[in-house]
Amino acid sequence: MPPEIESNFLSKFTSLFENTEVPERFAMWSGIACVAAMLERRIWIDMSIFTIYPNMFIVFVADSGRMRKGAAIIMTQKLLSRVDPGPRIVAQKCTPEALIDALRIIRSDEQDKLLKESCGGIVIAEELVSFLNKDTYERGLGTLLIELWNCADKFEYRTRNRPVEELHYSHLTLLGATTVHNLRGAIPIQAMGDGFTSRVLFVYVDQMPTPVPRPRQSAAFRRTQEELIRHLQSLSSLQGEVTFTPDAERFFDEEYEEYFYESTKMDPQFHAYASRRDKHLLKVAMCLMAAEGSGNLFLDVHHLQGAKVALEDLEAELPTVFNRIIMTETGSMTDRVLRTIQAAPEGAITRSELQRRFSHQMNAFELGKIIQTLTQSRQIRLDTIGGELMYKAIKGPS
Repeated sequence: MPPEIESNFLSKFTSLFENTEVPERFAMWSGIACVAAMLERRIWIDMSIFTIYPNMFIVFVADSGRMRKGAAIIMTQKLLSRVDPGPRIVAQKCTPEALIDALRIIRSDEQDKLLKESCGGIVIAEELVSFLNKDTYERGLGTLLIELWNCADKFEYRTRNRPVEELHYSHLTLLGATTVHNLRGAIPIQAMGDGFTSRVLFVYVDQMPTPVPRPRQSAAFRRTQEELIRHLQSLSSLQGEVTFTPDAERFFDEEYEEYFYESTKMDPQFHAYASRRDKHLLKVAMCLMAAEGSGNLFLDVHHLQGAKVALEDLEAELPTVFNRIIMTETGSMTDRVLRTIQAAPEGAITRSELQRRFSHQMNAFELGKIIQTLTQSRQIRLDTIGGELMYKAIKGPS
């Protein structure tokens, strides 16, 4: 973890996965999701014409089962389920109507001693497509998720089969995992870059972990879990408006203005994300603040710096994630052929070996067209290795 985002809760949470195959990115963002889910709407930043709460949508994306996407997510659910009172946890397939019913909570408002209805919690989806797919998205789940991310004080949800429902004091954190292939099945292509995906922080990992045949729990493992649960429990008493220190105000203003102008040069598919990037920054910063355990509500410059480091780490991979999601079936197959070549010893492979590996998915003519595309785009070249003609991956600029 970069030193800028070291904190009590997050450093302890990520320590649970030392000497395992869980990527540090997944561990860190699972910890952030833990904090966001506990904070609910109890802390906020007043931005005059809108209010920012610390809830987030976080989706892990990785191709291989060896990336251990689910391990960190399962730990998040395990810890949150032991906090009392903890957030409402939804971990099953839902229709939009069922999600509303699952999240609706009635609690006592200590200020006026009245019952106060809210609609919020955390969705934990080890396989995102089991919760969100094209069918449920188009039936209204996508629109509902947008409203829950926005944390509206009041909004109306309309369906054909049920009367109009008023949802009050809504909020939702989402922590899910998927492969690129399954993500294509969860979100319609035309929705990429729109209001929903611009609210999602995609945490992408494509580097295989160092194998750990038998992960061992340290003697402190269970003690650390108990400390984490106590920390999460303490967050239930954190409540009120978050204020900027003078240094944090200056940093945020400068960062906002710089990104505002830089974002105009981005690919149009990232414009929606860029328009919400300041909100992502503040949401992450609030979680880093709460993770320190100081109990105060002052957002300092190091919280914003840490949030910036965390977001920039994800943003570097965002074009890769989007491009792989929106690519056509031919593009997907081209990507798989390229990755097969890159993964071969010395990044090189013979035509006959390629044909053998893809013989059940395409014929020789189709493979030839893909090889031609990769060659003309200068991603591979024909080379002679050990007296044998082979296709070799060309490394991009470092």
